[in-house]
Amino acid sequence: MFPFNRLNISALRLTAAFMLSALCLGALSVRADTRPAEMFPDGTRWSAIGDSITHGGSYYAWVYLYYTTRFPQQELEVANCGISGDTSSGAVRRYDWDIAPTAPTQATIMLGMNDVGRSLYGQDDTPQLIEDRAKRMSWYQNNMRQLVQKLKDDGVTVTLITPSPYDDTAQIEAQNLTGVNAALGEYGDYVRQLAAEEDLAVIDFHDAMTALNEELQADEPSFTLIGPDRVHPRSPGHFVMAYLVLTAQGAPTEVSRVSIDAATLETQTVRARVSNVATPRGGGLAFTCEEEALPFPVADEVSPALDYVPFTEELNQEILSVTGLPGGSYELSIDQKPVGTVSAEALAAGINLATFTDTPQYQQALKVLDLVKQWRNEVATLRGLALIEHTQLRDLPQPVDFEQARPQLEEKLQQWKTTDADKPHAAYYAARIEDYLANKPQEPQIREKVSALEAQIREAAQPSPHTYLLSPASAQ
Repeated sequence: MFPFNRLNISALRLTAAFMLSALCLGALSVRADTRPAEMFPDGTRWSAIGDSITHGGSYYAWVYLYYTTRFPQQELEVANCGISGDTSSGAVRRYDWDIAPTAPTQATIMLGMNDVGRSLYGQDDTPQLIEDRAKRMSWYQNNMRQLVQKLKDDGVTVTLITPSPYDDTAQIEAQNLTGVNAALGEYGDYVRQLAAEEDLAVIDFHDAMTALNEELQADEPSFTLIGPDRVHPRSPGHFVMAYLVLTAQGAPTEVSRVSIDAATLETQTVRARVSNVATPRGGGLAFTCEEEALPFPVADEVSPALDYVPFTEELNQEILSVTGLPGGSYELSIDQKPVGTVSAEALAAGINLATFTDTPQYQQALKVLDLVKQWRNEVATLRGLALIEHTQLRDLPQPVDFEQARPQLEEKLQQWKTTDADKPHAAYYAARIEDYLANKPQEPQIREKVSALEAQIREAAQPSPHTYLLSPASAQ
């Protein structure tokens, strides 16, 4: 029998998933002072501005994958404009050489995790701590206004995203700087205020993910939607973030919908074309179907997130409904390949082909997924170059001349490995400088590879017609 959508999902996680869905819908109604987010139109160039959660994350890639498989005829370019450790002031400082050159028509901004000053929490309040926290909020407000204004001056449509949470409720080993998440909630409140002032859309990560995280922890106190360091969401968390982006934008549920009456051969379709409908001599049904989209392929590393959010129910419905068949079971073959056995009752109710991973269209979508992963890896290499130029070479003019930068970086590398080896992130920066020295001379080739992969992704996502055959199982 076909494996339907994760039938072993726990009751708690089902509750959490639908709770999050309700929370997201509620957020749209109670915050009517901000514009709702909208779908990216054809021809969009989207720049995702952020810190390490964007730089090393994957939510933007899952959004890209959704658009590519759901709207294969549309053009969407995506630029990762995150830099690890960055703040709102850093984004303003690098705007001219790192963000503006991506020529965005749409931009999202998710900043705050570093602006908040996490080291100012997890200890008893003092007048100095309170003053320092207030200063950081003031800096964040001023810099966010500047960043938004720069984008608007360049004609960019801006969407603000509230900061993703700091997990101070998980019972895990990492040091717990209690109070950071509440402060990030206040930063999120300012994001909504700024959006109302500037007539911008807002997507909520902070409140939705905090609520979901705490709901899941009720059953498993050591669970974290974020990650073992309490800061950086792992792959399932990033998939939840992509879900929040897409649902906030009002992304469509259906990949396609095909309904056929086997008795009359009448058809009804949504985002699909059906032809050559016939009843074979042995019974059942045969037809050809060309869909306008591919199902969304779920990567193994994000699959736990299907237990946390109703992604399949809300965003990945590829429905085949066949009525008028005699009772019993039917073998479904697509392009002469058996993909499973289903009952006439299930077919009449409608089956979701997006959950059937052996179909030709799902296998095609997996190839798109693989290309998107390759694309993200190459993009990450480019972001590593930007990181070093932003943090270690800020005194050099852009574009950075590698031969001019090399002696300075080699000196910094030795410094990180010796005299500054005990400083926070010393090993990280030493490794990133080594990566820079190896990759910077190859930057033009890396950019060419990114462009080539984007073309391959679009080509690989183009749907094609498939032949379907439903045969009575007893006839096999």
